[in-house]
Amino acid sequence: MVIDLRAHIVSLVAVFLALGLGILIGISLIGGHAIARRQVVALQKEFQALKQQNALKSQQLAAQAAQIAQDHTFAAAVVPALTAGHLTGQTVAVVVSEPGYDPSALTSLLSQAGATVGPVVVVDAPTVALRSSVLGEGEAALGVHGFTSSALWAALAADTAQELTNPTAAPTVHWHQLEKDGLLKVTGMSSGPVQDVVLVGGDTQGTQDPWITAFDIPLLDGLKQAKVTIVAAQTTPVTASAMPAYQAAGVSTVDDLDQPAGEVALVYALAGEAGNYGVGADAHALLPALAGP
Repeated sequence: MVIDLRAHIVSLVAVFLALGLGILIGISLIGGHAIARRQVVALQKEFQALKQQNALKSQQLAAQAAQIAQDHTFAAAVVPALTAGHLTGQTVAVVVSEPGYDPSALTSLLSQAGATVGPVVVVDAPTVALRSSVLGEGEAALGVHGFTSSALWAALAADTAQELTNPTAAPTVHWHQLEKDGLLKVTGMSSGPVQDVVLVGGDTQGTQDPWITAFDIPLLDGLKQAKVTIVAAQTTPVTASAMPAYQAAGVSTVDDLDQPAGEVALVYALAGEAGNYGVGADAHALLPALAGP
């Protein structure tokens, strides 16, 4: 049997090449596993560090929330002491055009400050505006036939101003009819004119902005003609601030009525400390200068 030396050499070279390739692949795999293990260990350490940082931040945020809650509780507790007696002898009416606003806390604040709470008028403009039949009845009650809804609300604003400032000359049958139709809700009618009016407006539902122009501003104009003290306010959850429009109308404003500071600012503004108070961009100060009763 003749042995082909050349083929034998080729076979040996192929075997050694395969062996060398296998050794290289093995080394590469072993090295790759080692690198992967190091990366996993590094990621685990980084994760633990981030976890500890997150736990620390959570503790800090919880402590800050607790401090804010304590500060709010303290501020709310001192409101009666800061406002007691400041509105003694004043009759204050409340008009609400902010959707969903409950005036009970406001009327309690006014009473605690010594005021006599006059009429409380709640106007549900955005909801009622969608009911054409009610608009027709409202036009008939106000004597404005064929007007647009904006003209209707302007007429209602003028009628409201007259009802508050000169009730003996204004036909209250209009209000009774409008309340029956759902255009407004009136409680606490007084026999005489009021001295002060709080308007609570602003937009908390993204639907009311046109009514600031259609109802609020004509109401403020009518009240200004009667020379009563006016404070226009809104709460902090509003989605569209009414403060620029109210300030352009030339009345005092409070943009944080739902906060203790806003309650104090409102009482002092009604007592004669005119200004634009609150926490928004349009406020000129958080509070007026505080003084004893």
